[in-house]
Amino acid sequence: MKFLAIFVIFMAVFTLALGERTCTIDGKTIKAGQSLQPAGQCSLYKCTDEGLFSITNCPPVPTFTGKGKFIDKDVKKPFPDCCARVIQ
Repeated sequence: MKFLAIFVIFMAVFTLALGERTCTIDGKTIKAGQSLQPAGQCSLYKCTDEGLFSITNCPPVPTFTGKGKFIDKDVKKPFPDCCARVIQ
């Protein structure tokens, strides 16, 4: 029983010492699991459980052959709608 009490106290202190993982970019701090699209960019930054960013960029755009409609990148739109693309 004494071991269990010591273990519970140890885990509580260890958890508090770790704190909540956060990531900061462009002066903005987000929690682990949250995402952010930095202003002026067409990318999505996700804060990982390790406190690092995972970055998702737009997929490559196929060569525009003149068929269909080419839509240029628009950083004012949310990701992935901001990505350039060709609509057939």
